[in-house]
Amino acid sequence: MYKKIFIDVKLDIENGKYLYGDMLPSEREFVEKYGVDRTTVRKAFELLVKENYVEKQPGKGSFVSYGGSSYDKEVKTTLGTIAFFLPKSNKNIDRITVPFYSQLFSVSEQTCKDNSYSIFYSTLEEQDSILEIMNQQKVRFVGILFVSNILEKHIIEANNLNIPNVLLNNVSSLTSSVISDNYSGSYMVATHLANLGHKSFCVLNGIEEYQTAKDRLRGVKEAFKDRNIDLNDIDIISDNSWEFEGGFSAVSKYLDSVKKLPTALIAFNDRLANGAIQAIQKKGLSVPDDISVVGFDNSDLSKYTTPKLSTVEINAPFLARVAFYNLLIQIKFQKNFPTKVLAPVNYIERDSVTSIT
Repeated sequence: MYKKIFIDVKLDIENGKYLYGDMLPSEREFVEKYGVDRTTVRKAFELLVKENYVEKQPGKGSFVSYGGSSYDKEVKTTLGTIAFFLPKSNKNIDRITVPFYSQLFSVSEQTCKDNSYSIFYSTLEEQDSILEIMNQQKVRFVGILFVSNILEKHIIEANNLNIPNVLLNNVSSLTSSVISDNYSGSYMVATHLANLGHKSFCVLNGIEEYQTAKDRLRGVKEAFKDRNIDLNDIDIISDNSWEFEGGFSAVSKYLDSVKKLPTALIAFNDRLANGAIQAIQKKGLSVPDDISVVGFDNSDLSKYTTPKLSTVEINAPFLARVAFYNLLIQIKFQKNFPTKVLAPVNYIERDSVTSIT
């Protein structure tokens, strides 16, 4: 009789009646349902535990574990599913359409495929639960790639669920982080412009609370200090956005109010830089003859703007691959290694910068 109980519960788990983390009915309920004694029920549950369908928690009860649950019925040709979680923008837009993030996902997807993993993409908001997403999708995540300004509560949940995870394009002490060396990139740009003779600057920031923005601003300021450029000669502006429209709006307002034009503008991503160029040109000014402009990211669009945009290449494919292989190590050893990887950056000179003679 214990085998019938075992098979019934096993099928209920595999068919999704009981999901991961669900508490199963008590021994007494099984005794009443099958008309057997407790010893028979316990024998069935011992087999369920042995087959990794059920986990017993002393003083609490029996719970569905990963091994036998319905979302282990993934495509048999893969080693499991890796989640790619990205929060929406501050304007509630799915950022997967942004070139930088779409490239991160595309490379992550291909790298997963090359290593026999499938990938699951979703936005992740404050009210969302990773456990609920797994239950809804009937999939078990063997690893998670968190991207950008993810809330720490989600990293904590992943850690509590013992799911290996890596944070991409941001930093957290709770997990491994892979991020561009934003400080060095902005330091490099500011130093280069100073070496070209520029002394008055406008810095076009993105969303100021982002770690990326903080690191890039710190690099700019340190470079100017090292070049003995007065920080009072730097105008820092922002529309609290990373988008073209934010760059256009912030620079348009700035040009309407500033008494003395800067000779160079450093934008903290290429979309902001392109918005800045449009605003400058709309005022009848020239890039780079009146104001040199530098971006950040080396997006595909930067090669086709007029003028072609000088920018910092952050190598999104490299970031994605490093994050994946970091995650792979955690999956293999089932242990979180809270490391921080800084990916090198490179300055690319095009047509939007000139020297001051």
